[in-house]
Amino acid sequence: MTPFGAESLGIPLTGLPVLRELIHERTGMFFDRERTELLAERMAPLVIERGFRSFLDLYYLLRYDEAAAPGAWRQVLDALSVPETYFWREMDQIRAIVCRAVPELARRGVGVLRIWSAPCATGEEPLTIAMALEEAGWFDRLPIEIHGSDGSGAAIAKARTGRYRRCARCRRRCSKNISRPTAAPLCPGRR
Repeated sequence: MTPFGAESLGIPLTGLPVLRELIHERTGMFFDRERTELLAERMAPLVIERGFRSFLDLYYLLRYDEAAAPGAWRQVLDALSVPETYFWREMDQIRAIVCRAVPELARRGVGVLRIWSAPCATGEEPLTIAMALEEAGWFDRLPIEIHGSDGSGAAIAKARTGRYRRCARCRRRCSKNISRPTAAPLCPGRR
């Protein structure tokens, strides 16, 4: 166990298996035995914050306390979310959307093209898709809606502000604006 694991904080692992199953049942997130320590690490602050003695107490709150469970579930989702996001991430996927999927859907004559980015964390990926579609001229040719969702209410609240730190703009080299990291054509040979 890591030096800052749940047990080192005085939280016994009692109830962690049933909490793990409840989280899987409710959210679809599965933590196998190798990732149980990660789950304990993420849930330990919630247990401590509420003054509980074990993960079993958190389980009972989530399962049976109808008044407190909705807020507690939001905290669980925030604690389990992975806020790994930045602009122009996964360029091969962005290119596939802009250079292959959208042209094919346009050729088939879709009405409104709806794109759903999930999980979108704080919004950099759906905004990147929008910038790439704009760069390729798709907004002038096709009605497009882009939607983003995430299980973390805190991430969505941050996304709604539309404010991004400079370091969040791009993990690769970027100019000072949020432009694409390379000047090469997004979809070579297409327009």
